[in-house]
Amino acid sequence: MNQPYYDNELLPTNEEIEQAKAIPLGITREELIARLGDPTDTSIGTRKYPTPGIYKYRAIEFSFLPYKAGVLYLIGYSDKDFEFITLKSEQ
Repeated sequence: MNQPYYDNELLPTNEEIEQAKAIPLGITREELIARLGDPTDTSIGTRKYPTPGIYKYRAIEFSFLPYKAGVLYLIGYSDKDFEFITLKSEQ
């Protein structure tokens, strides 16, 4: 099955979007990894918060509060026009 590409990135499939929506907000990084396995990419931490805040599984991004014990608060992806599409959010 061919996936749509834009600038070397894949757009998420409908199945991936539904799988991401099924992930509850408020879980830890360890719980996310237990559900989905190791991420395909992560953000770079900072000196103050060295633990990555974003875990990426293909095109879907899972954002955590910045401290190490931070929990999942946002799930989304960027579309072909680089607009962020929010799938789930605490806000």
